[in-house]
Amino acid sequence: MTCKISYLCRCICIMLALLMTIELAGCCGYKKNKRVKDNDYLTKSLQKQKNKFSNQDSLITSEFGDVHIDLEGEIPLRPQDEQSKDLYEKFDYANQLYKSRNYESALREIDRILQSINNDPYLEMQVWTLSGIISDKANKPARKKRSYAKMMKAWEKVLKDPRYKNAYKDGMICQELIESASKTGDKKYDFE
Repeated sequence: MTCKISYLCRCICIMLALLMTIELAGCCGYKKNKRVKDNDYLTKSLQKQKNKFSNQDSLITSEFGDVHIDLEGEIPLRPQDEQSKDLYEKFDYANQLYKSRNYESALREIDRILQSINNDPYLEMQVWTLSGIISDKANKPARKKRSYAKMMKAWEKVLKDPRYKNAYKDGMICQELIESASKTGDKKYDFE
């Protein structure tokens, strides 16, 4: 009888410990966050500023030196970044048209993108490459030849771009680091 009671006590203790860990960690390790009231994380001066200046600019300095910062929304992009984002979205759309085998519409979209590219050699190279691929599928050899020639000119611009040079240097440093870690770390740092 005492053996059954001790076995039962152990089972109950294990079940309680299991339930406590599930409650503390949440289901599958996912911890449910308790909802925080709207302004609990703001200091009192910022709460007053937020209520006082809710309809005005996002950054306001009061007479006490406190700064009101609009914590809602995202940081707005610069106009050139906004245009670049739109062009990349159009490029993605042209790629989707290509994947759905709508080659003529994809080429029209690419023509629209090419008219708007200002000074982004990366985007220009990608667009000319996609144009060459689509022209090949659409059986337009003259356009394909022109696209690939323009792609190579855009590639030359990319090679001269300082962003590419910095990224290339960083990549070479990472490659050397991986190589040295592979040699000195035996099989411990096997990257293959």
